[in-house]
Amino acid sequence: DPKGRRQRGEKMTSEDTKKIQIALSNHGYLLAADGDYGDKTMACMRAFQSANFLPITGMPYEEVLKLLNVAPIPIPVPEDGEPAWATRGKSVLGEKEVPGSRSNPKIVAMFDYAKYDTDSDETPWCAAYISWCLQQKLSAAANWFANYGTPVHGKLWSICVWRHKTGSLKGHYHVNFRAAQTVNGVTRCLGGNQNNEVCYGNYDETNYELVAERWPVKG
Repeated sequence: DPKGRRQRGEKMTSEDTKKIQIALSNHGYLLAADGDYGDKTMACMRAFQSANFLPITGMPYEEVLKLLNVAPIPIPVPEDGEPAWATRGKSVLGEKEVPGSRSNPKIVAMFDYAKYDTDSDETPWCAAYISWCLQQKLSAAANWFANYGTPVHGKLWSICVWRHKTGSLKGHYHVNFRAAQTVNGVTRCLGGNQNNEVCYGNYDETNYELVAERWPVKG
């Protein structure tokens, strides 16, 4: 759909697109540098994202551009149909805990949606992040989400509940959003309290058990 292509890439110039096409070609995805962000470029971008365990959107975003070594460009509008909680979750990418006795007020505020009273960002907050993204008064416990909503399998932006299988956190739970399909036993997810911040992370079958995958319901 040519009209759809223009809408998806309307914030990019043809020169921006050429830079991306050349970078993809340098990584083995052969493209003509014609400046048209069409179906073939989008398909190559999806393949590159999948190979690097990134959220598969077909469009360039910050993590992709860094891997391609392309200077930042205006990010195109997101794919149609992205759920509101995903857009909200991405809006705080990079928010992190404050070292020492101080706390990040944005993280602490998320606990209002988790029905949990704390003034410290050192309190485990992965579930509070999910509750905040959904804008529902839910829970501060990651494993609570294993029975929330409806069961799904492999659906982008579903809620994933994981159990640590190894290390000091063995038996503990973590919750986040599925951001890409599972590839070679690895699932790319967006979540809070991942390395003490909101970020994407890779969850592999060796170290994590996917206990449940759920689709949110309206509060």
